[in-house]
Amino acid sequence: MAIGNKNTDRLAYNADISLTYMVNNMSIPITPEKIKYIVIDTNYESEIMPKMYMNISADTNLFNYITNYKEEGKFKLVIRRKNLFSRTSLSDTIVNDTFSYIPSTTNIDFLKDLSEGGFRDDSYRNIIIGLVSDTIINKLRKTFNSIYNNIDQETLLGIATEGLNILTQPLNYNHKYDSILIPPITSVNEFINYIFEYDNFYNTKPLFFVDYKRAYLISRDGTGIYNSDDPINDVYIDIESISSDASFYDGINIVNNSYYLYINPSNSNVIVPDGSGKMVNRLIVVDDDNELEMLDININQSYESSVKDMFVRMDNGSVVKNELEQENVLLEVAKMQVDGYSFTPNKNYIVNNFSNYSKYNGKYIISGKKEYFRITANGEFISSCYLILRKIGTIATKNAKKATDRSNKAVKNSSQFTNTADKINTSSVRKVNRRID
Repeated sequence: MAIGNKNTDRLAYNADISLTYMVNNMSIPITPEKIKYIVIDTNYESEIMPKMYMNISADTNLFNYITNYKEEGKFKLVIRRKNLFSRTSLSDTIVNDTFSYIPSTTNIDFLKDLSEGGFRDDSYRNIIIGLVSDTIINKLRKTFNSIYNNIDQETLLGIATEGLNILTQPLNYNHKYDSILIPPITSVNEFINYIFEYDNFYNTKPLFFVDYKRAYLISRDGTGIYNSDDPINDVYIDIESISSDASFYDGINIVNNSYYLYINPSNSNVIVPDGSGKMVNRLIVVDDDNELEMLDININQSYESSVKDMFVRMDNGSVVKNELEQENVLLEVAKMQVDGYSFTPNKNYIVNNFSNYSKYNGKYIISGKKEYFRITANGEFISSCYLILRKIGTIATKNAKKATDRSNKAVKNSSQFTNTADKINTSSVRKVNRRID
């Protein structure tokens, strides 16, 4: 896509950062030059909230407060982004929160400023600190233990996520119950996992994540979900030839209402696992009515491969099928002066590689990202972003599996499955109650 397109806008971001340490009704401002870097580490696939850590230079008094009052002390952090190509001085706040913290006890670089052989009180020490958002933790802490009557899953999930600024993908299946008992549960994410295990409402495992500005409850099928905070829904990642001028531009471009990220090949990496750990190639599903179904898994299907079965008891075997078939091709890209909030799990990600690597083109989901903020000589912070994307293929659906009735009958009539479904060892999977849909 040509940079000179008349429908093209350019975005490149720096950040302003304000940091204060608070303890015992006392506030200690930390000037920007004392902040060496801040990192926001986001793992959408295995975590439910971002992790943040920073490296600061602290004088003796501040260092002692931080290390001695780690239970009582807090950090107040504000990060504002500024578009360098904007004609205004307006900034957008991306983090404004109070944080509990964990000071590092290992690998700390102690810098001692010695003067005439004595230790000066204004000497500085570098300390790495992990930050945990108090706001997010408080929102995730909820207690559930009740019986709900005449209710569906959409309503149950709404009860769980009430109070969150959440973007929810419409459910693939909205099961209804005449009565459902929720056992003692003490967090929102545990409640969502319980409802999903009770009856799958997406064709994949749900992705539940609470960020500093917004929460997400979506499928992992790569469907783009509109977000009013950022109406641009498509992200094109073009890995250009090393000779391309566009690959050297910092920032991101908006072309025809889509984000375009031009990447130099030296700032990208493709990881292709050998797949040897995925030994299953057939899934035997036992549903709530003790019906058997066979689903072929499109891995390890070479002529010499033997049949390797996996047994599960659940109503929607496509969830496990999609997880097993998920392509483990990972793409890592890095770019300077981009805003990490342009890359969220609700967006469509389309990757175009230059010709040598075109086999990795296609649709991806974002697996994680790391945002780096480091200070410049003029006191501003340069922002850069490191993205991890996972390639996805065709997503099977619950309805689609009904088309395999012939295979089902073959399974039930085969002498390989003379035992009844009740005798299959699926103790690790919850047996669900009856529902009314």
